Amino acid sequence: MVYLFLFLGLAQALRKYPLTKLENNAKVFNEGEIFETQGLFSIKLQVGEPPQEISAIISMSQQKEIVIPVIYGENPDNFTFFNISGSSTYSVVNSSGTFNGKSAVIANETIAFGAVKAEAQKIFIVDINNSPNKQNATLPLYFDKNGDSRSFLNSIFSNKSIDDKSFTIDLYEGTLLIGQMYNPDDADDPGIYVDIDPLTWTSYLEIIEVNFTTIANYTLEEGKKTPVDAAKVNFAIEYPYITGPGKEIDEILSLIKFNKTCTDNVCECDEEFTGYFNFTITFNNQTISVEPHSYLVANNGSCTILITKGNKWTFGLPFFREFLGYFNFKNNTAVFFRHPHRAGVIRNTIIIVCSMIVAICAMIFIFSCVYYFVNKKNEEREREYSRYYG
Repeated sequence: MVYLFLFLGLAQALRKYPLTKLENNAKVFNEGEIFETQGLFSIKLQVGEPPQEISAIISMSQQKEIVIPVIYGENPDNFTFFNISGSSTYSVVNSSGTFNGKSAVIANETIAFGAVKAEAQKIFIVDINNSPNKQNATLPLYFDKNGDSRSFLNSIFSNKSIDDKSFTIDLYEGTLLIGQMYNPDDADDPGIYVDIDPLTWTSYLEIIEVNFTTIANYTLEEGKKTPVDAAKVNFAIEYPYITGPGKEIDEILSLIKFNKTCTDNVCECDEEFTGYFNFTITFNNQTISVEPHSYLVANNGSCTILITKGNKWTFGLPFFREFLGYFNFKNNTAVFFRHPHRAGVIRNTIIIVCSMIVAICAMIFIFSCVYYFVNKKNEEREREYSRYYG
């Protein structure tokens, strides 16, 4: 138990906060669009004074401010919404604002999670009375490179709540680490360093290969124009798929489905994903490999392929399943580490073993105390008996 408390204390000291995967089958509101919950993770925010706990979806979109849902009148579904009248720190900036073309109140409010807090944080208040399934707030993971926006991450950096303009998304541990670099010594493989634009969450890829077949090659000879738009890739943890241009995705899917029985993007498979293979992505002459367990979801002898067509490359949940992402906005870089599976297993084993040892020691201590006091009581009884009858 003592070890567990120390471990929890260390996690808090490192500003590490748990991410919760949204499991219900309803669709939820996120940046003006409707997404399936499959790719959505949330974190608990404390809003207002006294604090009200709100579940906020982690978003990597360009929207800078936090979106908070409110409901006026009856709440038949018993969702937790922000109660404006219950907060003493709420103040309206613009009662006739807009959010994604819809009416919204722009306000200032105290926002916190854990020990990290920003006062007078700019937020959008969205009335969802007519959309009871849109009950989740949105917390964009966004840094303005000039440091002059009112994004939550800029706010907590400005008030010295964090020391570094960075965060790490770790889906293996299910945590968000704010303001401190992930220790690369904990990773199984060396990190891949990628330049990134923090305003658009984009980088540029060079080559995509599947089973040694080149799907896309955006590197050109010196002096020739680089196809910038084709090579651009967005990172978005809230998106449940890997998407790309139709021609390239068709080729990827044809290779994945080869010699398999498939209906649309659902194919036969076993729990070991036998017959499926990695596909590799090259950034800045560095190659990383996405394994089948990341882009496939198994269910009773079949697998859903989480790769779809889109008008651009987007690396969503399947990519973050495979790689822990560290994003540093001082130098505009992202570093991707393969999730430390062995380290996680070893650490969990150590925690379990230490907890068992502590529990056994506690039981021995309790038993010893009971044994001591019982014996002492018996000795006192024997002395009393000897004194009266001896």
